[in-house]
Amino acid sequence: MVESQSLGQNGYLKCSNRLLIQWGTYNGATTGNTSIKLPLSFCDTTYSVIPVIMTEASEYATRSAMPYSKTESSFAVRRRYVTETASGDASSSVMWFAIGCWK
Repeated sequence: MVESQSLGQNGYLKCSNRLLIQWGTYNGATTGNTSIKLPLSFCDTTYSVIPVIMTEASEYATRSAMPYSKTESSFAVRRRYVTETASGDASSSVMWFAIGCWK
């Protein structure tokens, strides 16, 4: 049963059995590592988070978003790109999905 919800671009679904599902988009202009704040805090850091880099269809680069640190209320992501001739930190938008339990 749904306890509460926010169905916006950065939202969550909080269930009465303590299941918490969250999602969002980070559009920050920084390059490389960034911290993303969650809409609600999880009960601990055992939640799972899946970040995905947004890219342009005409772009010939491989981009990745790798989570490397988590707290109950945020997670950090390293954004990188690779082309045939270069690699480095990326500034692409990140869509993310997280699932765990709430306090």
